[in-house]
Amino acid sequence: MTFPDWLKPLPGLMAIMATLPLYAEMVPLSEETLSAMDGQSGLALSGSFDLNTAGGPLWDVERNPDGSVILDNGEAKCSVNDGRCGARFTLQATEEGGWFVLDNLKGGIEFGESVPGGQPLEIRVEERDNNAGETQSVIAVKMSNVLRYSDLNFTVATADGPESTANQTNIYSLQIDGDVIGRGNILIFPTD
Repeated sequence: MTFPDWLKPLPGLMAIMATLPLYAEMVPLSEETLSAMDGQSGLALSGSFDLNTAGGPLWDVERNPDGSVILDNGEAKCSVNDGRCGARFTLQATEEGGWFVLDNLKGGIEFGESVPGGQPLEIRVEERDNNAGETQSVIAVKMSNVLRYSDLNFTVATADGPESTANQTNIYSLQIDGDVIGRGNILIFPTD
């Protein structure tokens, strides 16, 4: 079926017309309007963070016990790493200095309502006694009651360069899998 030439722009015009009701202008609110508003001071956070849990490179660099890279015919020797390789972040503290490394970062963290039975991390402003007989506004951080770690791994190291083939000295490695129960609040008292 062919359309006459005068109908060919019709789909584009319909798309533009469909977005016209979505147009909105940002305007500042007056002091009177803001004074009439009533709301809560705070926010609740829930979520999950996954890094390389669904894949990634299949290869990881093999290292000698001293941290140097194992070479095979002049190239870095690689090995399969459970079908995924962790991320690598490097930071050079000074222009002439070595490198801090967060290596092999992979896994997941869930908290709040994304975990069955979980409560969100809450940040709000509260009035509290400051132990000097005065009431003061503080920032209260209510910890999420459950943190779920899903095969979270990372290594903290130093290296002589940012590349994955640089000589690296591992300081410690960590692997967490399971739930951590969080309790309590953190109160942040502002000071002058």
